[in-house]
Amino acid sequence: MLTMKQNNAPSAIALALSGELIWESEHDFVDKIHHITALDPRPILIDLSQVTFIDSAGLGALISVIEHCNKKSIKAAVFRVNPGIEPLISAFLPEKFVIREKKAAAKTSLSSQKTSEPASIRSRPTVSLNCA
Repeated sequence: MLTMKQNNAPSAIALALSGELIWESEHDFVDKIHHITALDPRPILIDLSQVTFIDSAGLGALISVIEHCNKKSIKAAVFRVNPGIEPLISAFLPEKFVIREKKAAAKTSLSSQKTSEPASIRSRPTVSLNCA
């Protein structure tokens, strides 16, 4: 089962996926992206941190929605890819559509997590969508 949660920010739309992106859920995913892009031309960021499994149909759907966005001149990319699906994403999705946290930002993020500050005070690394 796949769940999708849309979070709007002033500069982009983030769509957090959770569960399995497989042939049974790919149509809902594609339909959601088509609906979003019909109403809003802002860049789309697809968060894959909670996607536990992706099959060939899900991968095809992911590539399809990115191509759809490109045709509409809407920037789109995936980010926070779950390590369990990283090899598949890296093998088949062009690198320019994957946002990776820079090592310096990752080290800063890890060191800030070791402090006793509450999570609400820690800053998150910034992500810029630069897909040409």
